[in-house]
Amino acid sequence: MNQCNRVWNHLIDHGYITQVIAGSYGIRRLASRIDDLKKAGLVIETELKFDDAGVRYAYYTVSKAWRQVERNRRLNGYGYRTGVKDIAAKAA
Repeated sequence: MNQCNRVWNHLIDHGYITQVIAGSYGIRRLASRIDDLKKAGLVIETELKFDDAGVRYAYYTVSKAWRQVERNRRLNGYGYRTGVKDIAAKAA
């Protein structure tokens, strides 16, 4: 599974992702992967937040509608997406 798919699947499963979470998947350039997904036609929101120490970080989210479409896809036996192009094609 490539990095874009890991990010997308995490967004669908949990609704959000941050750089710290992406690091646990071995993804060091989350912003680049988010940009790749956006270029593929996916709608991902970016919110800048601050942690307790005042350090700014990006908090990426996906809409509830996208999450529901993907969950229904999985429930109907289609499984996980196999590629970013597949994600964009089915979402349109």
